[in-house]
Amino acid sequence: MVCLIAVSLELSAQGEVDDKKRVFRNHESTVAIELTSNGYGFDFRRGTRIDGFKKRLFTFGFNYIKHPKEIRYATRGKKYVFGKLNSLYTLSATYGFQNELFSKLDKGGIAIRLIYGAGFTAGILKPYYYLRDSTSNGDEFIVTERFKASAHTDYLGEAHFLYGIEKTTLVPGITADLGMNFEFGNEERSIRALECGVELCQFLKKIEHMATNSHNSFYMLLYLRFRIGKITGKY
Repeated sequence: MVCLIAVSLELSAQGEVDDKKRVFRNHESTVAIELTSNGYGFDFRRGTRIDGFKKRLFTFGFNYIKHPKEIRYATRGKKYVFGKLNSLYTLSATYGFQNELFSKLDKGGIAIRLIYGAGFTAGILKPYYYLRDSTSNGDEFIVTERFKASAHTDYLGEAHFLYGIEKTTLVPGITADLGMNFEFGNEERSIRALECGVELCQFLKKIEHMATNSHNSFYMLLYLRFRIGKITGKY
């Protein structure tokens, strides 16, 4: 939907022609916050110009990936995700390109660009722990443990995030990204843009994300990013 709206604005936009001296955009540095169909994240990107219509992109990103079957329950006011084994985060580094399809010629116009790239990713698996009531010799206390299907009615909530962090493991993989970039705004040396597209992650082994009979090694994320940054170059 965002892509269609941006295209419509570009095709129908009319305004005062920007007669200011144009910036030859040699380099750019941007950061983005990201919402995905499976979570959220952020990235840092460095772009260098190849020619008048193409840039080379180096992107470093961090994401939290939520399993589609994650459902949050509440017990005594505390929340937890039933059946969760691990929380999945990713660190990625990609190399790609940006091709300009429509330039921003008018003040307040929109530039439309195709972005694509591929690279390496590391899946970070942080064990997920629960709090549960227990008794021993007539005494009641709270235990912290991994998921047990037979004990789900006794869970009080999830344990502190840092609990079990020393058992975090890494799963290597590859990632690819394809999307559209819509840059808007009147400032020559600043960047404001929306991006939408799809990101694919293939890990070298199946991720034990939830306590199900099947685990996935492949994840597809639809994303929407808001990107800001600055341009360094000469007039």
